Amino acid sequence: MLVFNSPLLAVACSKGDPLGSARKSEGDQGKALAGKSTLNRLELAVEDGASKRYKTIKADLEKVENLLLNPAVKALPRKQRMIVLDFDATDDRIHGNQEGKFYHGYYKSHGYLPLYCFVGNLPLWAQLRTSDRDASDGTVEALEKIIPAIRARFGKKVKIWVRGDSGFARDSIMSWCEKQRNVFYLLGMARNARLQKELEEDFVRIESANQLRLWFSAFAHLLVELLREGVLKKTSLTSATIGTIRLRFFKVAARVKVSTRRVLVEWSSACPNRRDYQLAHAALSG
Repeated sequence: MLVFNSPLLAVACSKGDPLGSARKSEGDQGKALAGKSTLNRLELAVEDGASKRYKTIKADLEKVENLLLNPAVKALPRKQRMIVLDFDATDDRIHGNQEGKFYHGYYKSHGYLPLYCFVGNLPLWAQLRTSDRDASDGTVEALEKIIPAIRARFGKKVKIWVRGDSGFARDSIMSWCEKQRNVFYLLGMARNARLQKELEEDFVRIESANQLRLWFSAFAHLLVELLREGVLKKTSLTSATIGTIRLRFFKVAARVKVSTRRVLVEWSSACPNRRDYQLAHAALSG
């Protein structure tokens, strides 16, 4: 089933019109979500810059950033006394001569060095960065947006722990946390006799199509986690990996009939996990 024709995903995205029947454009009616071509034009609009070809659709990067952060914070269990923010930098290999290509000695490859922040399995932050920088670069700027979003929902009393490996053991991060109320840090230390001194901050925001692709990936992760929490709790997939959910819940052949009053999904009688779909449907209907 194509993304823009999926009522299930539309419900998971909190769409008030999961069938897309109320959309203004006649060509878009019956399609609740944007399709792959629209998302591709969104990416190309960033790449083209001032080009007139894609001027009708343009990504507001700040709003997209908040679109990942705010629903993730909202999805956190309400009654919590402590929230742990896990920061991590990882490699995203580059093939060919793409913009921002640098060799990273630790990963022994050319690629980007995106910065992520998770609470449990929920992604709150995904920031594309070139690899010619320190692993902690941009963490303070991320905290300046993440902490207020958490405070707005949980108040000032909840304790927030910032956790990371030795790549985040930087004075700038620790000093920032120490100035905040009920914000603590748990950071690893490099295995050497002399601790690394503060590195000069060299943060450059990259506004490119690749940043949008990184966000799309994080949105997909968040969407699956929201589905797991709200729909798959009583199924056999409640503790499955995202790859297993994708394989057993999304990539299943079925015949879908959509009318103005209902969505009818017909599975093969040999479908091995029909019970999971029945339980998911009951959760959505309840």
